Amino acid sequence: MKLKNVDLVNINDTIFNSFSVSFLPPISTNKLLSFHTRNTFSLNIIGGHSKGLNGVEIGGVYNYDDGDVYGVQVAGVVNAVSEDVIGTQISGVMNAVKRKCQRYSNSRCYQ
Repeated sequence: MKLKNVDLVNINDTIFNSFSVSFLPPISTNKLLSFHTRNTFSLNIIGGHSKGLNGVEIGGVYNYDDGDVYGVQVAGVVNAVSEDVIGTQISGVMNAVKRKCQRYSNSRCYQ
């Protein structure tokens, strides 16, 4: 049986998932689609990468969201968001937001 190659770069849609568990991307319940998935609850043992968050995200080391975050992010070392954050970020070392942040934490906004 020959497996077909899937080109994930061509995916433009956002997938919405209510629950995700990740060890380290792409070892997660969202598998290779985690980069295209917005989660409501995300538990990242070491770290996680997603398209965004509408809820709660907990990471042992890091959380990275390549989209908007609405809710709470908690990480042992770093939370990083490439779009807007409306909510709370808590981490041991650094919280970074690339665009606009309405912050309730020590987030640093990069523009």
